[in-house]
Amino acid sequence: MGGGGNGDVRKLHWVAWETVATPKDKGGLGVSRLFDCNRALISKWLWRCVSEKKSMWKGIINAIHCSKRKWDMFPINGSYSSGWINIVKEGYKLKVNGSSFIRLIKCEVGNGEYSRFWVDDWAPFGVLKEGFPALFKLEVNKHCAVCERLTKVGDTLVNIWSWKKHPSTPEEVQQMLTLLSLLQQVRFKQGADLWKWGGHPSGSFSVAVVRNWLASSRPVVNQVYFDWCKWVPIKCNIFMWRLLMKRLPTKVALLKRNILIDDSRCAFCGDGDDEVDHVFTGCAFAASVWNGILGWLGIPNYFSFSVSDLGNMHKIDGLSATRKDTIRGMVMVCCWRIWRARNDVVFNHRRSNVVEVAAEVKAFGFLWFSNRHKDFVKDWKGWSNVMLL
Repeated sequence: MGGGGNGDVRKLHWVAWETVATPKDKGGLGVSRLFDCNRALISKWLWRCVSEKKSMWKGIINAIHCSKRKWDMFPINGSYSSGWINIVKEGYKLKVNGSSFIRLIKCEVGNGEYSRFWVDDWAPFGVLKEGFPALFKLEVNKHCAVCERLTKVGDTLVNIWSWKKHPSTPEEVQQMLTLLSLLQQVRFKQGADLWKWGGHPSGSFSVAVVRNWLASSRPVVNQVYFDWCKWVPIKCNIFMWRLLMKRLPTKVALLKRNILIDDSRCAFCGDGDDEVDHVFTGCAFAASVWNGILGWLGIPNYFSFSVSDLGNMHKIDGLSATRKDTIRGMVMVCCWRIWRARNDVVFNHRRSNVVEVAAEVKAFGFLWFSNRHKDFVKDWKGWSNVMLL
């Protein structure tokens, strides 16, 4: 994550792309990777193949790829060159924590018309062709539906078999006894068969859900937990996210990246170095702004020595959830305004005063928050002070 750049100008990248593409709950920015988006779109074809009961394209796929030698959930015939083969192979490759996308597709059997007895994953004890291979070899119609092998008579499930020969070997007899015992535990729901995807707690499928599922396998990239605030503009949230990681283009940070800087001192006071902890907490200008804002928020005795203290300011004990949310958002807005004031000095040679910066922060907080928590404005007398500016 940097300042853009193009073919002629190469700019600095302040945050690694791997961090940017990591979910927010693991310290990243939550930007989707093209790989995840592409694979999620591919997976939609597999989901449509099982969930759409009757469609012309599905009939064509079955007519071309159904084989007498392969009986998987998704048919592929290697003798044909087809994009469908690549889609199925990609479905088996997509794995998170050892579970492939295809293995998470399951069926809740209703009437049993559109779920296959041996091939599909409908039983609570797994795919039957894998659990009972000896019996599967004896099956005449390996693509038979559940309703063709199980029918409900009253409250009892009756088995209807079609064998090449009756199970007779010890292995076949043992598997038959085990299967019959397990089938007695099966309970069907009312209505049609319902397909679910196990990658989401609700069982629902969508491209966005699969994309998030793929991203969930990434490790935590940022040990500094960041609380995102919904009522503050996204640019302020992203700015605070970068600030807590100390990924802002301060003069000291530029020097560390071998960028020549004539003067690395703070643009506000000139006493300390231009680095994040000093600019936002140690500088006299920033300290004066915080005194005005914190007094207005009703927490005048809070002292911060680093940007991590600013990120934890809303975690003060005894505060309600609404007020914590307010403080978190106001801290973001204040940091954003201090950084703008700093850039005005560095690039525009325009120096803001403390009263001007504090007034803008208070006005922003009042306008945004009062529209979302109108009752809270009446309870917090500190909000009325903004009207005196």
